[in-house]
Amino acid sequence: MLFFIACKTSSKIHLAGETWLLYELNGTPVDTDSIMQNKPMIAFVVNENKFNGYTGCNRMGGHYELKEGNRIRFYNVITTKMACLNSMDLENRFLEVINIADNYNLNGNTLMLNKARMAPLARFKRM
Repeated sequence: MLFFIACKTSSKIHLAGETWLLYELNGTPVDTDSIMQNKPMIAFVVNENKFNGYTGCNRMGGHYELKEGNRIRFYNVITTKMACLNSMDLENRFLEVINIADNYNLNGNTLMLNKARMAPLARFKRM
């Protein structure tokens, strides 16, 4: 039982306090250099179950919950409401992933948000 608890705590530590840059969304690479000033990213706040970041256009924030088996749920998600010509499609797709993701994987410096029985929805690299 102690081993299981240590693994669960370890996952939380690796998520919280880290900033993750989005580099792939629904299997398509995200070209952050040419289309936006604020790179799409997500950061998990230590000991608060909150997250914040950028969608590529707007700031976002909210809460997240971690459960056994690398399960994750995002809720109370809010964003600012600026319009950006070149990144609104990316923003909409990114927010959709945040709303439907139900599990995650950590592999070294890569975070993947997934939906059960689907390919990874989003891939991030540790900044």
